Amino acid sequence: MSQWYYAKGRERSAAVTIEQLRELIARNEVSSNDLVWTAGMEKWTPAREVSALMPSAAPAAAASVEPIASVAPVSSAPVSSAPTSSAQKLSPSVPASAPIATAIPYYTASAGMPQRAVDKLKGHARPAGDVGDWPLDDERVRQFDATVKIRKKITSAAGVYRLMLVIVVIFTVIGFLAAAFGLSVGKRSRASGSDMLALLIGACFYGALGVLFYFAAKSTMRSRRWAPLTMFILNALLLAVFVIGTLLAVTLGGADATALIPGIIGSIFPAAFAIVSWKAFTAIPKYLVQPAWCQELLVTANL
Repeated sequence: MSQWYYAKGRERSAAVTIEQLRELIARNEVSSNDLVWTAGMEKWTPAREVSALMPSAAPAAAASVEPIASVAPVSSAPVSSAPTSSAQKLSPSVPASAPIATAIPYYTASAGMPQRAVDKLKGHARPAGDVGDWPLDDERVRQFDATVKIRKKITSAAGVYRLMLVIVVIFTVIGFLAAAFGLSVGKRSRASGSDMLALLIGACFYGALGVLFYFAAKSTMRSRRWAPLTMFILNALLLAVFVIGTLLAVTLGGADATALIPGIIGSIFPAAFAIVSWKAFTAIPKYLVQPAWCQELLVTANL
């Protein structure tokens, strides 16, 4: 007696007889859109396309099933020594040579939009594309949402580094222009050479920072941990300089408490950048253990 299997979502049933499967279909416990397979079939197929399972099928049709498509052949499914309940599911430790459930679509084209998608798109404009192809189940949507939330911490840090790069480029251009103008004026008025040298050194310093920020942003988007760690250390040092300098000005310089205000304001940005960098540094390992297909989608979308 041939053994049949049916799949609901990602779960494949234990072996049942064709009579049991017909009865399940008749009771609507197995829908015509659910996929079925038995030895002799070359792939999982919707039950509605297997004539042997339809109510009008002749009893003799149970003996054989025509191949559905030309793909690589598969070996026969294991036959249990005793009848099993149709509700029993195969244990993950039990080997099965039938096509595995990963080849089964979670929603067939005829099933239409899943309720999850209907609820999520409520209030949005009506989709004009294909509404029958839904390759993602609830679990994979959950995995992708979790990966996106982690990824946002990484992309936020990269965005901060790009912003810092733009600021540094502006200061570098201003420094070089000021130095060039000073050299031009110096030929006529003998401007201080030390001042022009200071401008050139400052412009070169900002240029080096710009290069660092460029590679930090690029490497952070590629989930390289050295980038946010380096930015965290630099901003933490800058924050320490602001705090220590302000405290020294008040305690040793005899300045009043109002001198703390510029130091506090100046500490806000390095503190914020350090926090963003640390979040990205700690988020990268969590992101890398997410499913690789989630990472591919995000990289493809440049997110």
